[in-house]
Amino acid sequence: MSGSDSEAYRLAILASERLRLSLARHGLELPGVRGDHPSGGGEPMVELGRVSATVVHAVAELLDRLPLDGREAEAG
Repeated sequence: MSGSDSEAYRLAILASERLRLSLARHGLELPGVRGDHPSGGGEPMVELGRVSATVVHAVAELLDRLPLDGREAEAG
């Protein structure tokens, strides 16, 4: 693994840990969350794994409570 791949992998691990901790604060768990090796020097990636429908609904509910930042107008 090259130096840039190693750094990307480290960033993916940090991102997966941050997501895991954020979800845990809300009593949610995604057991398959893990940092993944980037392919071809690409962007750091996080594998989310399989998730129960209950957790997906809970995550969607949390996201729906957040204020919108204006990007929804760009999508339409």
